[in-house]
Amino acid sequence: MIPEPQPRRIVLAYEPIIPTLRKHGIEPDQRLRDAVAACGERRTRWTVRRFITDAMLFYLIHQLNSSLTRYISAPLEQRYKRIFGLGKPTLIPVEEVRASGPMDGVINTAIARARNKHTLGTRDFLRTVVTESIEYRDDWQRRPHTADVLAMAYGYDHTAPLSQCPEVLALLKNLQASLIADEDYQYMLALENGVIRFRVASTLDDYVQENDSGLWVPHRAMLQHIDQLGWFTADSIHELEDLLNSSNATENDFQEFFERYPLFLRTSDYREVYPHLYLTHTDDGPLIPDFILTDRELQKAAIAELKLPGPKLIRRQRNRERFADAVMAARAQLLTYREWFRDKHNRLLLKQSVKMEIYEPHMMVIIGRSSDFQDEFDRQRLMSRTPDIQIVTYDDILTQARRRMAIIEGP
Repeated sequence: MIPEPQPRRIVLAYEPIIPTLRKHGIEPDQRLRDAVAACGERRTRWTVRRFITDAMLFYLIHQLNSSLTRYISAPLEQRYKRIFGLGKPTLIPVEEVRASGPMDGVINTAIARARNKHTLGTRDFLRTVVTESIEYRDDWQRRPHTADVLAMAYGYDHTAPLSQCPEVLALLKNLQASLIADEDYQYMLALENGVIRFRVASTLDDYVQENDSGLWVPHRAMLQHIDQLGWFTADSIHELEDLLNSSNATENDFQEFFERYPLFLRTSDYREVYPHLYLTHTDDGPLIPDFILTDRELQKAAIAELKLPGPKLIRRQRNRERFADAVMAARAQLLTYREWFRDKHNRLLLKQSVKMEIYEPHMMVIIGRSSDFQDEFDRQRLMSRTPDIQIVTYDDILTQARRRMAIIEGP
């Protein structure tokens, strides 16, 4: 059981959700913002126009093609929907959606339990709703509103103890187990109107089905994410462009951006992005890499050091060209980080946070602009002189984002 947190209290009851969180330095992730924006405007038994409960938010997250889909059956979804009396949600300005009283405690607890204290993720919210519903299963006063609505969807009274609602408890425990894992987004090829497209999808389940010949054939059910969930959006790309065009942008601004949009750092298909993990303290100060990137399935990892886009990448002298001091200083810092991983005690200590033992991680520095290279040969020649470090420019990141967005969306 997760110990009772001591959250920093943020008063959200009957206040605009997103602006209030941002006022306290907390940024909701894209999917949570989309779900809040999809709040229905109908007056119902528990919600007043433009007010939202944790149960409504839980339902709307499900509507946005989340991993909840594999556990919430179509009949259960229809019963849940009838309880609220909702048709298709109407998008309203996200800044105008306010939190009802019961959601106050859920959001505060989710913030306290979040891995990143400056970002409120969809999974942070879902984990809290599910865990609190199980923990306070028989305490109607303390459990989230979601537990009441699920009880009603299964035909029980909304105040019924969940210990007497086995279907609800089974659903919540399945969700709790699934929410421990990271998102399972992957790419698949789909044939649409005779044209092959890349699509983002999640694996729902494996099953067998009888074909016309009477044979039982194995199939895999895939959930296609058609709402831009799990890939780059035009808004996030424009936000990065604005940062690059701002002369006042700091390293902290870029750090916060990549923490809110970790997909931009998933180069080479790294799956997990961990910002500012504390390694140790030395005579020169603490060792805290900007980002550690991992892929537990392929057992690979990288340390990423973040620098500003302004510094020149290359120092050009007569018959002697090399990377500039800013790049070499970042490389020296990365070598210090990598040396730390050669100690087995250190590796096992960090494994508790990243769920894999990392040895000899790749080194990556994000810095500068691609225009510093004269041509593709110039870049390859310079890169070959420091093969132990990957130099990634901000233009590289933008190019990758635009390319993937174009491939997935199609013409």
